[in-house]
Amino acid sequence: MPGATFPAQALLRTRVYVDGYNLYYGCPDVQQQVVARATRVVGSCGKAFKWLQVENPYFDGLVPIELLDTDDGAARVLAYITQYERDHPIRR
Repeated sequence: MPGATFPAQALLRTRVYVDGYNLYYGCPDVQQQVVARATRVVGSCGKAFKWLQVENPYFDGLVPIELLDTDDGAARVLAYITQYERDHPIRR
């Protein structure tokens, strides 16, 4: 778009496809790991994306997928999933 300006961070974002879903966030490798682990916990990729896109009290009301834009935010989401996996072992 002529004359449009974009934040520098937006230009660094990468499009990644995971099970047919688009990710447009800054750290695609971390996002793929988060989606894979969340999918294992909740049982489907669709449910994982639903969880990732809803405000979460554990993250002070923030949306988990938005936290994946930063290293610290991604570490918080991964730590939460890791703790959940420990507290709720998956039995299949």
